[in-house]
Amino acid sequence: MKQSNLLRYLFALFGFLCCIGLCGCVESVELSERALVQAIGIDVEDGEYTVTIQYFSPENGGGQAMLDISKPNNYILSSTGSTLMEALSKAEQRQGKDIFYVHNKLLVIGKEAASQGVTYLTEYFSGNDDIKANVLVCIADSKASEVVGAQIEQGILPAASLKKLLENAEENGQTSSCELISVTRSLIEQNGDTVLPAVQIQKEEDKELITLSGLALVQDYHLREILPQEDCTGFLFCKKSVSRRALVCKLDEERTVTLTPVRSNVSRKLSGDKSELTVQIHVLSDVAEVLSEEPSPLSEQDLDILEQLQEKQLEQAVLDFYNHYVRTSGADYLGLFSNTTLSREEIGKFLSEIELNVEVSTDIRRNNQQN
Repeated sequence: MKQSNLLRYLFALFGFLCCIGLCGCVESVELSERALVQAIGIDVEDGEYTVTIQYFSPENGGGQAMLDISKPNNYILSSTGSTLMEALSKAEQRQGKDIFYVHNKLLVIGKEAASQGVTYLTEYFSGNDDIKANVLVCIADSKASEVVGAQIEQGILPAASLKKLLENAEENGQTSSCELISVTRSLIEQNGDTVLPAVQIQKEEDKELITLSGLALVQDYHLREILPQEDCTGFLFCKKSVSRRALVCKLDEERTVTLTPVRSNVSRKLSGDKSELTVQIHVLSDVAEVLSEEPSPLSEQDLDILEQLQEKQLEQAVLDFYNHYVRTSGADYLGLFSNTTLSREEIGKFLSEIELNVEVSTDIRRNNQQN
């Protein structure tokens, strides 16, 4: 019995030593030999796709430091093709390193490319094992190559700065959900209709900045138009919780007050026969600023008036968005008919004929004490 146990032990030890020896035979790839993709831009011009890739270049850090904020820690690679897949393939062939997509943070689609269709979001990217589901998707109000190639001086990697901008905006209800998994889900469930954040390049004293320009309305997988920031209020309050979005109210001839929502809640109810939609919104706000030639504290009566003004402003914003962009187009940007068996034509007919009721209630915190 003891001899048998000893033999088992020796065989186990031999196998372990063999495994250790084999580990040294596996080909390793140094980090400097890989192109760690941070952002992908897609443009269409003259019938051809142009792919712009921003990737991390650790060798730019120099010495022991892998990242050096004083140096550009990224390279830009661009390639064209008659199809998106061909452009991506050519980009990989042109690069002398192993293209590594698993760290990709952003997918930026140029305005013209989005206008010609974004079906590849569901057909290629969502099913690609190398592309993570939490990649953020946005629309550039010009070319994607300008956004992906911008050398923003707001962080170590330009793509990381844009990613942080989009994440903060979504968290505060300043833009729509834009993770790849949620975007593809809405496209599939809403017959190709969705809303995406739109970004733009701005220059200040020879420095490039990327800012939100508004919301991109995608209908039937094609970009319809980009709403400017000032026209996005109705959609945002009707779709999700919003905070830190300035709402300006004219209190009287001498005073203009800026209110900042602390949080908002929304519920939407579609009647059984789909003829009536009721949207209920509740907002809790703070007074952020009072513009007046003769500053004075706001009275209780002033705050009551401001609450009424804010309610009317938000009610009108929701009505304007629905009437101008949903009722006239038949696009289900609000996801009212997700996962339905109805055809696009039937959904459009319902959306165009729905009676919309908007009920808004607001509370303005007194001395910021109300929770």
